[in-house]
Amino acid sequence: VLVGNSGNNQSAPFSFTASVNVRVIDRFYAGVGLGTEFLEESYMPAFAQFQYKFRDARFTPFINLQMGYQVALEDGNRRHYTNYSSSSSYVYYPQTSERLNAEGGFLINPSVGFQRFTSDNFGWFFAFGYRYHQLNYSGDNSYKLETNYSRLSLKIGFIFN
Repeated sequence: VLVGNSGNNQSAPFSFTASVNVRVIDRFYAGVGLGTEFLEESYMPAFAQFQYKFRDARFTPFINLQMGYQVALEDGNRRHYTNYSSSSSYVYYPQTSERLNAEGGFLINPSVGFQRFTSDNFGWFFAFGYRYHQLNYSGDNSYKLETNYSRLSLKIGFIFN
């Protein structure tokens, strides 16, 4: 869940991600992942993940970093209004309305958490962190819109070893 004042229709959009990680050295892991998120539009986050586990035990705290790109999975739901003003009243009237194309954008998510293995091959984790992502839109006549989101990320998941 991505909690925060989103400025969109969903104050806590759903996020689902999965990653494949390998041990690089000692307690440092690296991997790649994909997912799906439902913001103004549907997106597929594609990311690299780096994780450091503080202990090599069944229960351990960890720090995690995800960096990547939000790939837009559908057309944009946002609209752009071209305005003109009346010189006498300074009132803006919508002249045209166009749907913007969603183009995706950069994401970064540092987090801290803990994991607990209940058997040799299965465990679960909880993590919380800061999630920043940028969504870009484009329209006619080289119109560009950039929307930036800062959110609290809360993650609960399963680990298969």
